[in-house]
Amino acid sequence: MGASEEAGRRPSAGAEAAQILVVEDDPALARFLTRALGRHWTVRAVGDGEEALAAIAAKPVDLLISDVMLPRMDGIDLVRRLRRSPSTRDLPVLLLTARTELSVRLEGFEAGADDFLVKPFATSELLARVRVHLSLRAARRELACRAQALEARVEAQVRDLKWQQAQLVRANRELQDLITIVSHDLKSPLVSVQGFADLLVAGLEDGPETLRHAAERIAYNARWMHALLERLLAFARVRAGTPEEGRVDLEQVVDGVRERLADLLLSEGASLRVAGRLPAVRGDAFRIGEAVANVIENALRHRDARRAPEIEVFASCGEGWADLVVRDNGPGIPEEARERVFQPTIRLDGGAGRGTGLGLYIVRRVTEDLGGQAWIESRAGEGTTVHMKLPLWEEARP
Repeated sequence: MGASEEAGRRPSAGAEAAQILVVEDDPALARFLTRALGRHWTVRAVGDGEEALAAIAAKPVDLLISDVMLPRMDGIDLVRRLRRSPSTRDLPVLLLTARTELSVRLEGFEAGADDFLVKPFATSELLARVRVHLSLRAARRELACRAQALEARVEAQVRDLKWQQAQLVRANRELQDLITIVSHDLKSPLVSVQGFADLLVAGLEDGPETLRHAAERIAYNARWMHALLERLLAFARVRAGTPEEGRVDLEQVVDGVRERLADLLLSEGASLRVAGRLPAVRGDAFRIGEAVANVIENALRHRDARRAPEIEVFASCGEGWADLVVRDNGPGIPEEARERVFQPTIRLDGGAGRGTGLGLYIVRRVTEDLGGQAWIESRAGEGTTVHMKLPLWEEARP
C-alpha cells in the first residue's frame, strides 16, 4: 500500500469529530465498512447489539450502522434499546439487511431506525447516506445550541423585565402614596385659609377696595387649591390597585355624580339631563363614576360665560359596547387641542378655564383600562361632546 493510499484512508482533519460505530458480525463486511468509512470519519466496529450498547456507553458516537441479523441482540432490538435512553434517543441509525421484505423495513422504522440500506449496496450510496445523516445531526445540534442560547437570552430578558416592572410598580405606589399623603396634609390648613379668607372678604365688604380685592384673590386661590387637591386625590385613587370589575348601572352612576356635584351645578346655574335609559356596563363603579364626574365637572368649569351650562347624558349600544356620551353647550375645543386635552398636566395658576389638567386624562385612563377608549367631538363655539366606550354587561347586550 502506498503512502498516498494510506493517507486517503485516514479521516480528514475536518471530519475527525464525526464518530461512527459499525455493528456487524461478519468479519469481512465489518472490515469493508471500516475501510470505506474510515477514509472520511473515525470508525469503530463491534460484533453484536450488546457490545454496541457497551461501546456507546463508553464513548458516544454520531452515527450507528448496524446489520439487522446479529447474535444475542439483533439490529431492530438494538434500535428499541437506543430509543428508550435519553442519551441515545436522537442517535441516527442506519440498518443494513439482505432481506427485501417490506415488513422488515416497516418493523425497523417503527422501532425508530432512520434509514435502511439493502445488501448488496454500492459504496457511493453508503457514503452518500452517511453524509446526509451526519449533516442532519450536525444541523440539529446547531439548532439545539442556538435554541438553548436564545432561551437563555429570553429568560435573562424576562428576569430583567420583571425586575423593571417591580421597580415601576414600587415607584408608582410610592408616588401614589406621596400624592395622597401630601394632599391630605395640605387640605386641613387650606380649609382654614379658605374659611378665614371668606371671613375677611365679608368683613371688608365696606372697606378699602384694594384690601377687599386682595382678600377675594386669597379666597379664590384657596378654593382653587382645594379643587386641585381633590383632583390629585382622584388621580391617585384611579391609578391605585387593580379595578374590581362587575356590573355597573350607569343611571346610578350619573345620579351619584349629580348629587356629588349638586353645589357646583347650583352655583353655575347649570342643568344636567339624562336622555333615555342608560345601560349596565362591566367595570369598576368607583372609577367609572370618577370618569363621568370629571367630564361633567370639566363642562361646568369650562362653561360659556354668555349662557347657562346645559349638559346632556345619553348612550347607545352595539356589538358588546356602550357609547356613553356627555354633551355640553360650552365654548368648544379647537381641533388642534382635542387630543392634547387628554394629556396629564397640572396647572398651578388657576388660569383660564379653571381646570386642573387631570380630568380628561382620568377619563381616558379609566376607559382604556377596560379595553375601551375616549374621544371628543367639538367645534369652537358649538359645545363639546365626550364619548366613553365601555364594555356592556352581558345581560345588557342586544
